[in-house]
Amino acid sequence: MRDHPEEVLAASTIAAFATVSVPLTEIGALRARPGPPEAKPVVGKYLKNADEQTVAGISALFHALHSAGWSDTSFRDWGVVGVPRFLGRMSVALTTCKYLEDPSYSVSPHIIPNQSLHSLSGTVSLALSLNGPNFGVGGGPNAIPEGLLAALSVMKDNALPGLWVVVTQLDPDPIPNAAGAATNAVNVLAAAIALCPTQPGRGSLQLTSRQSTTAEPVSLGGLIQYLNAAPPKKMPWSCSVPGIGTLQLSLA
Repeated sequence: MRDHPEEVLAASTIAAFATVSVPLTEIGALRARPGPPEAKPVVGKYLKNADEQTVAGISALFHALHSAGWSDTSFRDWGVVGVPRFLGRMSVALTTCKYLEDPSYSVSPHIIPNQSLHSLSGTVSLALSLNGPNFGVGGGPNAIPEGLLAALSVMKDNALPGLWVVVTQLDPDPIPNAAGAATNAVNVLAAAIALCPTQPGRGSLQLTSRQSTTAEPVSLGGLIQYLNAAPPKKMPWSCSVPGIGTLQLSLA
């Protein structure tokens, strides 16, 4: 039996991207000014109660805007897919411990809007005044391929002028104490990628029919390392989508 040729099932251009990697202890400094010093500051109310992953994701987004020269660009008709991993664990741990100690404890109204799967994409939508779709994807150990697959699905009919994909992760997973603070050294990772249907860009993201037998959880650290590596990047970054194919991200 002959092997079937590899088929490109979906593809989109990468027009811009940026990454962030900071210690968890330094996230507080990014709340007031998440972007580069010369960039316009984001309205503080969006990040005051935001999860640490959301803060890092907004920071990566603003660095991508600045590096692409898009600081004054309108993204009104764009959409955003947020791809966090285990978002909200620290705050939920603190809230749970307080409730177990005192059943009359009142849960903060900021928990649900800021510590749920759609919090990251919602904050990006507010920060850029987007009117396009915004939603979170994944949330678990396999969030990255799930999020990238969803992004290509949104872009497949070319109905949007562009789509932001913001991926975040705590590395390693924090071990919180009763006060909701990490007892181990943790870094907050984020990557913001702008997908466009036709605009010339810096690379491409595509889904191919090539099947892979591996389905290990994908680390954001590996993707960030590829994005930040000096060119030329001969081999694409790839990850498996079990039962569907392989995602490949390549930069020019």
